[in-house]
Amino acid sequence: MVIDGGGRLVFVNTLFGCLATASETHSFIPLWRPPFLSKLAAEDRCHLNGLTLRDGWPAYVTAVSTSDVADGWRDHRRDGGVVVDVRADTIVAAGLSMPHSPRWHGDRLWLLNAGSGEVGFVDLAHGAFEPNDGFDDILIGALRASPNGSLSGQSYVVYGGTGVPATVGGTHRILSPASSKPGRSVVRADMVI
Repeated sequence: MVIDGGGRLVFVNTLFGCLATASETHSFIPLWRPPFLSKLAAEDRCHLNGLTLRDGWPAYVTAVSTSDVADGWRDHRRDGGVVVDVRADTIVAAGLSMPHSPRWHGDRLWLLNAGSGEVGFVDLAHGAFEPNDGFDDILIGALRASPNGSLSGQSYVVYGGTGVPATVGGTHRILSPASSKPGRSVVRADMVI
């Protein structure tokens, strides 16, 4: 869900496979749908799931597949994921595994390639997903944080490998372990990206 440059609420309507806005008389008003969907239908055809702005306007969306049949995305989770350029109506990256949460930051399109457990960016010139950019599978968020609660402002880093590294990107000190499970380490960190 975002507010575009014109002040309008825009959200991903996964069930109908479109970008939409609020309506006073209907459930939603469709604004855009991917070029591979033949119609709006309450069938979760491609599992459209993420949206990011660029220069204040909807720019890229993620979908688990390009399926055009009811629940068809479920058969393509492993490598059917795509990133679509909303303005150009074109697929800019394909072969992803359940991509979501695209973000435009630092002149790059970042996203989570969830099925493979990767964070990375899309090389838009080549249509390729580049995992990690030198980091070791990190995800950063505020675990159970509330705006003014006791956990406000705390950040956590999730590492894809075992063990807890001494630094993140060579410059940030790790404060304390929060929890660990085989194949994953979670630590509280003194940084926010």
